[in-house]
Amino acid sequence: MILYHFSNGKYSKLYPELGTKRYISEGKKTEKKVTLLTTNPSMYFDNDDGGNFFKYRYRIKLDRKDPSLHADHKFNKMLENYNQTFGSKEGAFKWFFYENTLDFISISEWDGKLSKFSEE
Repeated sequence: MILYHFSNGKYSKLYPELGTKRYISEGKKTEKKVTLLTTNPSMYFDNDDGGNFFKYRYRIKLDRKDPSLHADHKFNKMLENYNQTFGSKEGAFKWFFYENTLDFISISEWDGKLSKFSEE
């Protein structure tokens, strides 16, 4: 399965970071180190000057059964309910947590002039 990670930092590998995000859908807050991943390849916010929230998009290939990959079921259910209520042209994207260091397939940098991510 192909997943994406967005960041302002350019890295040779993705390392889990300490945070207080929901983890393994139990709604509990934890200080476990994780990397946030999504199925959404085009998460961006193009502002008036062509800028974006994130400078880099990482493309990652993982086995769906990888024991370090966990879906954020609570957040995904909330998004699904939102899409059913308000509709979405892009469909429902899923969010995941990953516990270990990750290699990536490719990295893309935000091109403010074209307002899109361009492959390196």
